[in-house]
Amino acid sequence: NMLFLVLPMTLDQSTDTNPVKMVTAAACITVTLVAWFFAIPGGPSRTSNAALARELAVLITGGGAGIGKTTALYLASRGWTVFVTVRKQTQFEAIESEGKVIPVMMDVTNDDHAGPAVERVRSVLKNRDLSLKAVVCNAGINPEGDVLAKAYMDGTQDKVEQVLADPAVSERVFSTNVIGVFRTIRAFLPLLRESESGGRILIIGSYFGSIAGALGLPHLAYEASKHALEGIADGMRRSFQVEQKQNQKNLIGVSLIKPGNIKTAMNPAAGETEPEVVAETIEDAIASAHPLPRYYPGTVQKFPTWLLCAVFAHAPTWLSDRLL
Repeated sequence: NMLFLVLPMTLDQSTDTNPVKMVTAAACITVTLVAWFFAIPGGPSRTSNAALARELAVLITGGGAGIGKTTALYLASRGWTVFVTVRKQTQFEAIESEGKVIPVMMDVTNDDHAGPAVERVRSVLKNRDLSLKAVVCNAGINPEGDVLAKAYMDGTQDKVEQVLADPAVSERVFSTNVIGVFRTIRAFLPLLRESESGGRILIIGSYFGSIAGALGLPHLAYEASKHALEGIADGMRRSFQVEQKQNQKNLIGVSLIKPGNIKTAMNPAAGETEPEVVAETIEDAIASAHPLPRYYPGTVQKFPTWLLCAVFAHAPTWLSDRLL
């Protein structure tokens, strides 16, 4: 959810004047706009969730900085008990000394960390008579984006070599952004199942999960990892729905949060929207009795994130390819 996206949103730049294709494109965009107009959620709920928050807790991975930290502090200010995972002892001690949220030592790429992290959360929940309402899978990295952002800020983006990332870099990206989500949910799912009000799993994706290729070959590992989260979110949501119907268990809702260009240290080149808008959206998804499958906080090049994702999801391939 970072960097710049060059997206000419007109048909004027197409040299193809085939009337069938033009009509198809116009019809597709019209249907997309109408369908998504009615599907768009309203703004984040501004009603108080104080009563709900007093009895429930939220776990956020990657809560030491950026969207994760902003969301953790926002939810804590709204009355939620918030756990945040960190990888460094210095982060753990700093967060613990502040006393606003509860740090949990956990690297989402390390199997050995999962068990102790679950036990720490379970112990605190028991001592405070709380249950775990939601897990927010936020931890993520984008080393490819770091390189592109630096080049963009230095004015040397035209000199970036159009090659795929080194396999070692791609493995790091998928280990954190994809396998880390599996590891986190697998570890904390038993605690989520204990929530009488129905647990929530929120996965922080990106508009790059809908739009691939805008930044060329050097950014494809990150974009592929966000496409993978689309399948994970859909698969889990549908699986839990079937489980709930068959076994009458409390439904665990799954939502994919697809932010636009958010102003964080991870996105120094193209941030447009403050991270608080993501935090508000996350609380809305947690507290809602009927959370949406996807949320689209923020903008990309001043376009609403939902609109860009809708166009690329529904437009014919020949058209979406031309839009980039």
